[in-house]
Amino acid sequence: MKRLLQFFGLGLALIMASTGAQATIINFGVDIRPGENYAQVGFYDGQPSKGGNDGVTLSYSNQSLSFTILTPGLAGSTINGFELFVDAAYVDREDNFDVKLLNTGSGFVIVIDDFPSNGGYREPATYVPVEAGPLGNHRLSPYEGDVDNSFFLSIPAGLFADEILAGALNVKIVRNTDGGEARFDGVNLQIDYTRAPVPEPVTMLLLASGLMGLWGMRRRIKK
Repeated sequence: MKRLLQFFGLGLALIMASTGAQATIINFGVDIRPGENYAQVGFYDGQPSKGGNDGVTLSYSNQSLSFTILTPGLAGSTINGFELFVDAAYVDREDNFDVKLLNTGSGFVIVIDDFPSNGGYREPATYVPVEAGPLGNHRLSPYEGDVDNSFFLSIPAGLFADEILAGALNVKIVRNTDGGEARFDGVNLQIDYTRAPVPEPVTMLLLASGLMGLWGMRRRIKK
């Protein structure tokens, strides 16, 4: 029996070595709603989805919005990187919003309105939709330089890996200037991670039956 266990252990080690770990991208969505702050919409593969149209509006200085993005099912994985996507609207002139991960406060993104590079006059934005997606220098206003939405979090993969793998990431949006207002409808956390290699059940059954056959043959030869 000891020999059999040794054979089985060797075969399992070979399968684990041949079953390469694969990187996977998964999304965890949050629909921000008045009175509830957020409603978890689960996790899914593919592209981020937009939030609803009844989000929370921040309209004065130092007003903040806090919520938690739940990240179940990633235990035993390796975080390669992650991106924060935001769905917002009504981004007005002179708006300045910080998006912070509450656990350290070291990662943040600023959404700030800027003026045209030529210095000319232009009307402030009254409605500027910010679509769900990697919000890096998106310009969605009809006016040149109307709004610079730098809403893309670029943070080292390991900085919040412990929190993500533990099942939750806390986020805070703070409005720190007194200009217009903005409505935040939804947030999506996209995680690039590597699963721990696990052999498939069918492969394990085939291995076990094969080893049992070899063991039986060995016993017959001995006799």
